[in-house]
Amino acid sequence: MQSMYLQAALRLWLGIMLTLQDYEHKSIIFTISGQDHILFQSEQTDKSKNHLRFGNENLVLEDKANGKIKNQMPCVKIFAVFVIGGITITSSLLEKASFYGFSIIFLKYNFRVYSFMGSQTEGNTLLRSKQYQIQNNMTMSVHVVENKISNQLACLKEIREKNQLIKNSIAKLTKILTQIRETTMSDNPTLLGLEGNASKIFFKAYFADCDWQSRKPRVKLDPINTLLDIGYTFLFHFIEAHLRLYGFDVYVGFYHRLFYQRKSLVCDLIEPFRCIIDKSIRKNFNLGRFQKRDFIVKRNKYALRRDKSKKYTQTLFEDILKYKIEIFSYVRDYYRAFIREKEIHEYPVFSID
Repeated sequence: MQSMYLQAALRLWLGIMLTLQDYEHKSIIFTISGQDHILFQSEQTDKSKNHLRFGNENLVLEDKANGKIKNQMPCVKIFAVFVIGGITITSSLLEKASFYGFSIIFLKYNFRVYSFMGSQTEGNTLLRSKQYQIQNNMTMSVHVVENKISNQLACLKEIREKNQLIKNSIAKLTKILTQIRETTMSDNPTLLGLEGNASKIFFKAYFADCDWQSRKPRVKLDPINTLLDIGYTFLFHFIEAHLRLYGFDVYVGFYHRLFYQRKSLVCDLIEPFRCIIDKSIRKNFNLGRFQKRDFIVKRNKYALRRDKSKKYTQTLFEDILKYKIEIFSYVRDYYRAFIREKEIHEYPVFSID
């Protein structure tokens, strides 16, 4: 019995709760009530409700009214399930989700998350004690902000035909990045100010061809802001699911301050990856896959039309999954560096290139 505990502790220490080889075969599932779906098909009428259950080691989606199976997938191949809209779920499925180690994220039709049932490693007290001691760490904060701005620069440099706005923005971001690297940051407000200024410059230049106004989270003043909110939400909970594998307290970060019910650690580690969503939205608007007519305006807020949810959900998450291995490796290497108290240059860096 003692050897089992030692083996479990060793696996936690090495960060191998889930190997890369196993992870490569894991799937992300979306089910959208009332629409055909990426992996599952979901039809909704007045007399029909969708039903998620466990059967024969599979996750099964069926029509509750007639018991007809719409689709199914082996639980062992699932990493996370995103449920958009109304659905019923059996208690047996929740038990198996914990056993097989996959998360279930519940969203409303407007893509607002209202519940997260995550598989997680419990009892990693060594990790959490280190987290509670290292809050508001400026060295780590600078590391993620530098990584974020570097990726914003890479996105701008990737644009083939650079007008004067793009060139000026590249110069300004380079100057801010140099300032962050060469200045000893002593407080979060200064770093937050530099990061905010960099993002303002980046968005104005990067989305100039998309009738950009300004970045206002949750205000949804135009289709771009609405899609940024949706895409960042998917990315946020995808990263959260990875952090829970190792037993992190996702509410305790090092850059974003503690705030009631804010998952500060996820807010920290999403920063270098936001460019995935930025790049996806710009590319798809330029290709004509995303269009303003796919949105409706309610109370001065843009909302995605219900019948377009599948297309946008699939496109955004397909672009996230292009970096699936990089995200897994980043969180794994972050855990290893953090638990072993390594120097900051040994922490992972994500590159959008």
